[in-house]
Amino acid sequence: MNGISTISCIVQDVIPESQGLRIEWADEEVSFFDYRWLAENAPELRTHQRLRGHQAPQTLRPRYIHLHPNNVLEMGWNGLSHTTCFSTVWLRQHGSPMRELQLI
Repeated sequence: MNGISTISCIVQDVIPESQGLRIEWADEEVSFFDYRWLAENAPELRTHQRLRGHQAPQTLRPRYIHLHPNNVLEMGWNGLSHTTCFSTVWLRQHGSPMRELQLI
């Protein structure tokens, strides 16, 4: 898993916030994901299909968020026709740790 342990990819909690999604991991780390970034970087979208800022609504928010037992986070979006799915491994590899965001 590219240096990521199994325990580090277990989600303890998913917390929707005003600008993005906060994920609390089993190893007590916390990651933050901006909603627009998630919608624009969905792993299932091919490069030529990727959303660009002008295609996504200004106030992009999830319509629903569901964590499946197979460690996949599914999100439906207000204003977008597609649903995105993220493996917890992918999220852990691409997340911004909250401690780094607090230093900015």
